[in-house]
Amino acid sequence: LEGSVALPKESFSSVLTKNIMAMMVWLVLSIINSSMVHTFLQHSSFPLTLVFSTRTPATSCSSAWWSMMLCSSRL
Repeated sequence: LEGSVALPKESFSSVLTKNIMAMMVWLVLSIINSSMVHTFLQHSSFPLTLVFSTRTPATSCSSAWWSMMLCSSRL
C-alpha cells in the first residue's frame, strides 16, 4: 500500500505493563463503586430498607417523608 507506515511491534514488557495498569485502574474504580453502593444501601432513608426490613411495620417507620407516607397509608 502506498503511504502506509509499518508500526514497530511493542515489547512484551510494555504490553504487560499497560495491561497491569489497566487492571489496576479497573480495580480501583470497582472498589470505589462498591463502597459507594454499600454506603447508599446502608443509608437510613433508602426505600428498600422498608421492603426488606424484618421489623414490624409499626417500628419500621422513620422520619423520611416517603416513610411517613407509607406508614400513614397502612394505618
